[in-house]
Amino acid sequence: MITCGSWTTVKSTCWKLRYGQDQQQSFAKVAQLSGHTKDQVQRIERHALGKLRRQLTPVLHPA
Repeated sequence: MITCGSWTTVKSTCWKLRYGQDQQQSFAKVAQLSGHTKDQVQRIERHALGKLRRQLTPVLHPA
């Protein structure tokens, strides 16, 4: 099973605001709704995608 590890409330909230709707929200909109800066939201997303990529690589490309 692939998990994303322990997510903080901030990361979870930003991710849900960005992708949990019918339409993807912009970084600026997520920042406004979450009370963070656009750069912080982008950093959270980059971190989450990197973590997911690291966990999926062995599954998708076994040695």
